[in-house]
Amino acid sequence: MDYDEGFYQANNRYSSTTPEQVFSILFRYFDIESVCDVGGGAGVWIGNFLKIKGVKEEDDADVLCIDGDYIKEDMLQMPSKYFRTANLEERIDLEGRRFDLAMTLEVAEHLSPKRADSFVEDLTRLSDVVLFSAAIEGQGGIHHVNEQYMPYWVEKFGNHGYRPFDLIRPEIQFCTDIPWYYRQNMIVFVNEKSEYYDLLVNKYHAYPPLQRMVSIECFEGSFKLMKRLRSSKLNVIFSKLTRKKDLPR
Repeated sequence: MDYDEGFYQANNRYSSTTPEQVFSILFRYFDIESVCDVGGGAGVWIGNFLKIKGVKEEDDADVLCIDGDYIKEDMLQMPSKYFRTANLEERIDLEGRRFDLAMTLEVAEHLSPKRADSFVEDLTRLSDVVLFSAAIEGQGGIHHVNEQYMPYWVEKFGNHGYRPFDLIRPEIQFCTDIPWYYRQNMIVFVNEKSEYYDLLVNKYHAYPPLQRMVSIECFEGSFKLMKRLRSSKLNVIFSKLTRKKDLPR
């Protein structure tokens, strides 16, 4: 991905309080002692998870952050022993290793459409619970090659028996200290064969219709971009018409 070190530094600052808030919601529904963050960048989420759990640097924890070799060791927000490099366009093989939670946030849109099905399958092989967030159509960003509305991903997870639960978005929708793309896109997928699925459906009644949400920040950004594009096109047309009018007859 075409992100430089400055991007990750800015993202670390912007996301500094987000993991704690999101994990606190997840902990109400799931017992989470191990986490795999696929496309986790500099490890902000894993670093915060370790802090919340009180894991010291000299301790060993069952966590893993996977991302490309463009993440340098001095950028990491967690011990480097929890980081593994990989090309996410290729299959993820951890030799059967599974976690209480697998997560991938604003990553899937960066991968080619032909990778979408196998990427979802890889996530389901890592855990019965998947925290998922991906850019919707028109969201915009660097190297977004597969922006999709959530039903696209719901279908792909459904092919593996995983169902969506809107546990996070209703609670963080108006938390302006959380990045708007998380507030807009964050869904939990749960294996319908797991004990958590029955708890969510029968105890928490947490299976409402999944809504397409577009945050005001995303809408205003796309609207302003369209206005600029429309304005530039009109200027080009006007310029051409003006030049034609000035030509000698």
